[in-house]
Amino acid sequence: MQPARLRFLGLLLAIGGLVVLCISIPAMLERLSEQRRLSARPYIWFGEPVTESPYFLDGEPVTFETVTRASTATEPSRDVLVITYRGRTAELPVAGRDDPRLPGLMRYGDWLKVLPMAEGSGSTTKVSEDVAAGALKPRLIVAARYLADDYAPDSWGTVRRKEWRYRFVELDPAAPPEEAIRTSDFIYADLEKQPLLWQYQAMLQVTPPLMYPRNRFIDDNMHAMGWTWPAASLSIMSILIGLTLVGASFVRGWRAPTTAHARD
Repeated sequence: MQPARLRFLGLLLAIGGLVVLCISIPAMLERLSEQRRLSARPYIWFGEPVTESPYFLDGEPVTFETVTRASTATEPSRDVLVITYRGRTAELPVAGRDDPRLPGLMRYGDWLKVLPMAEGSGSTTKVSEDVAAGALKPRLIVAARYLADDYAPDSWGTVRRKEWRYRFVELDPAAPPEEAIRTSDFIYADLEKQPLLWQYQAMLQVTPPLMYPRNRFIDDNMHAMGWTWPAASLSIMSILIGLTLVGASFVRGWRAPTTAHARD
């Protein structure tokens, strides 16, 4: 190979490797930063689902009652689940599958869960142990999943998960009476980007496993770097090989080895 061609090939490898390195290193640092942020997340413990009413939370009864709201001039009649705790109430529309063959709240199990919940540090096992020891007082979470607006069950709304709506009712025994019940609303597309929220973990409790968001909790640095690690490694090799070829092209009298063919 002529020195000029060898030099061109070397420069091509070195420049290409440098471009890939400039892309992969910032992406690698961003992934590692995200991994460190997620590793400091609170750990969420969920207890066994509540299926009957009343349920006693820190000695106070929590009741669940399905009632039918009469139609109005603007809305048809509808069923709602009324949650009562410490003199406060919250309502959840009954808009998912209802299996009357199942008792209590289990009839809504496809789209609604009522769960004791606690947050802590260390690990989920440690949080569970702290709850059992009385060091942590659990709250009660009601998580409900609804299809996108204007979609009925068994319609295309069942697969348009990005538009699914979630409503969470939080019952907190440590809060003052006026804040004993708190309600928050999210859509799937927004909540999947906020894995540090307890609502993210509660969302998983009422979401079919095949529809879960991509798992972002990766505690191992090598796995966290993903594609950036092999890309950076290969780019460094490409730069080194390219510089070696460029240097070799300036060695006087150097020629690439050729294979001699015997003549007949």
